[in-house]
Amino acid sequence: MKCYACHVVSGSLTLKEHESAKWLLPAELNTVNWLPADAGVVEKLVEIK
Repeated sequence: MKCYACHVVSGSLTLKEHESAKWLLPAELNTVNWLPADAGVVEKLVEIK
């Protein structure tokens, strides 16, 4: 999984491969039930200040 810190400047997102998406602050990342393969990446994202 590749992760990016970003924000929408204008317009809206159009999902093409997933059923849902949401914007989360680093402090909110632990509110999602992540797949085991994603847990390590999520831990690193939580550490970003």
